[in-house]
Amino acid sequence: MHLKRLFLLLTILSIFSTGCRRRMTVAPVEELAFRASSGLSQYEEEAYSQLMAVDGPLELYHMLVTNYVTTDQKLAAECSDIGAVNVKGTSWISESIIRRSSVFHDDVRIYCSRTCGNLTICGELYAFQTHFEGDVHVDDSVTADCSCFHGCLTAKAEIIDLQSSCARTIVVEPTGPYYDPQVVRLANGSVVSGDIHFKSGRGKVCIDQTSSLEGQIFGGHIVPPHYWQTH
Repeated sequence: MHLKRLFLLLTILSIFSTGCRRRMTVAPVEELAFRASSGLSQYEEEAYSQLMAVDGPLELYHMLVTNYVTTDQKLAAECSDIGAVNVKGTSWISESIIRRSSVFHDDVRIYCSRTCGNLTICGELYAFQTHFEGDVHVDDSVTADCSCFHGCLTAKAEIIDLQSSCARTIVVEPTGPYYDPQVVRLANGSVVSGDIHFKSGRGKVCIDQTSSLEGQIFGGHIVPPHYWQTH
């Protein structure tokens, strides 16, 4: 078990060595400006203090935005360093850093990235090889692969699925009909170092042989791993 947990830790920490494949030239901070646009907005290898887009998606490639990015539609960001985000549409983020607390009003897919502030996600979350250093609040299901939640993960979800991932504490808020269970699955060497709280009292936790829960379960109980396949 110690070797498996060491392997999980090394896998997760390896994302810190993942960098962008290209290096962009950035203007001095005092020269950065605010930029607003409408329609489809695409930026590459530039630097701004703030970016705002309306009536169209926003795409960032190898960008530096020191303060915040806001758009009323979709956001795509790759190899970018962003202060904070407020997105009304869906978000796709890869190999990027979000440095402060941010709000996502729809589903988020995030890959090989790091977030430093608290996140509010009003949709589903899918994460791969990502570190969440602050608290994360999600209003729908959570799927995490090779990722780590260093703060508290709170989700109003029927399913929280952690694979090769770690979390400090998980809080599951009530959702759905009163008789439907809410399920947390720990698989492929996942570790929860604290407690799992089900506020609905309808919680079920599936833990495979490679994973572990070091804290306690409140408002729920452990079920056999095969429960996951049958529900």
